[in-house]
Amino acid sequence: MIFAAVAMRDGFSGPAAGAIREGAALPGWAVLGGTLVPLLAVCLIVEAWMRLSWRALVRTGDGVIVDRAEAVLSGARWSVATIHVVAVLGLGWMDLVRSVVGDWILLDELIAVLPALGAGAAGWWSYAPIARAVRDATLVGAMERGEPIYPPLSRREYVVMQVRHGIGSVGVPMALIAGWTDVFLRVENWARALPVNGAADGGPLGWLAHSEPLASWLWIAVRVAGVAAVFIVTPGLMRHVWSTVALGPGPVRDRLMALCRREGVKIRDILVWRTQGAIVNGAVMGIVPRLRYVLLTDAMLDRFDGEHLEAVMAHEVAHVRRRHIPWLATVLIVGLLGGGVFIEAGLHALGVDTWDGWWALAATVVAGLASLTSLVCTFVLFGWVSRRFEWQADAFAAQHLTRFPSSRAGERAGETGPGEVAGVEGAGSPPVVTPRAAGAMVGALEAVRRINHIPRWKWSFRHGSIGERQRRLDALVGRPVGALAIDRTVRRIKVATLLVLVIAVAAAATGGVW
Repeated sequence: MIFAAVAMRDGFSGPAAGAIREGAALPGWAVLGGTLVPLLAVCLIVEAWMRLSWRALVRTGDGVIVDRAEAVLSGARWSVATIHVVAVLGLGWMDLVRSVVGDWILLDELIAVLPALGAGAAGWWSYAPIARAVRDATLVGAMERGEPIYPPLSRREYVVMQVRHGIGSVGVPMALIAGWTDVFLRVENWARALPVNGAADGGPLGWLAHSEPLASWLWIAVRVAGVAAVFIVTPGLMRHVWSTVALGPGPVRDRLMALCRREGVKIRDILVWRTQGAIVNGAVMGIVPRLRYVLLTDAMLDRFDGEHLEAVMAHEVAHVRRRHIPWLATVLIVGLLGGGVFIEAGLHALGVDTWDGWWALAATVVAGLASLTSLVCTFVLFGWVSRRFEWQADAFAAQHLTRFPSSRAGERAGETGPGEVAGVEGAGSPPVVTPRAAGAMVGALEAVRRINHIPRWKWSFRHGSIGERQRRLDALVGRPVGALAIDRTVRRIKVATLLVLVIAVAAAATGGVW
């Protein structure tokens, strides 16, 4: 939300732009105080809570204290994001920044998000002693189980790692999109300022820039192409933003690459995501094969057995096979840009762009609330779709391990039950998800939960809870592999997204709101 608020603010034109950018005209000291003071208050509250929690944890060893500290940290992140959104869309924080530093390409946007990012980093700084205490408490058990032990992270190293992984994954593409938007708007304004006729006419470009509705469609196509280019090149950058190294040759790499070949997924490389054993996770990045990477953390490679590792790899491959990455990007773009289009149309229909005098303040409030509502709805929708994509990826892992049972670790002759060969129950029956296939993914999630100390029913915005995912996997057992309910749900989501995109683009082009 931090980066999206800036992008949404710069994407406005027409009545919303006039209301948000000029309506309130608050004095600079009020904007500065309204932005920084609440952020500072959040930082101080989190620091005080974490200090008290750390002392109580050292004294009692009660794990509930850790859960509460994590909940406070999560709430603080949402509070910081909300404060930033209100400051950008309601108080005029971007205008204040630009009045001081000027309207440079990307520089003013980066300065505008720094207070919010700094508040987020401060939260991790406050939480670091608790994370260290939890890590120290698990060392004896890890040594008894023969698990690898990594050098402890200093407080600074912990914060840097969290910033790189937590902010970098979103910040890098959003910063590139913001920079592209800056460049695009400057080029568009320059082209529209070219004369059409006369001795010093603008030539073909000037004619094209004034040819409506052709020009509107052209600007939309160029803008969308730039955003698509950002998502294409970002994985090549992210492998350096995060600490990664290529997985070396060996049976693990051979097995995981064979899985990709079976599913017809091309990747450039499998990367070891170096977290000093602090994170157990996997990820996939990239839309095009030449810039597509699968990442597995060092702790996952060290602690997972072959079957669980293959289940995680199949889950990540599912994101590619089902095209979750471009569809998530499309959902976000449709929400942000489509929301802007509908807000413009609604405010214009209400006549907000004609309000002046004291009514200008009311126009600012109306436009700001509409923008905030649109932004919140976009992210609620994004999380809702993301969770269903995760459920589909889990199901895909169970489908894969059903279709290719011979690739599972420890598969031996006679291990399958009567009538259960490659997921087939009886001659001529359609293949169904087997208990072992679903159980492999359930076990992988359980290992992630145990090693990362995640409560089973702790809810995540993008992934939901591990308990819910495990419950859904258990419900797949005995279901036909090619006819799962989650696949039908995702198809409906994609069709609805395309319909909204077409409507938003048509409204933007015909109404000239972009």
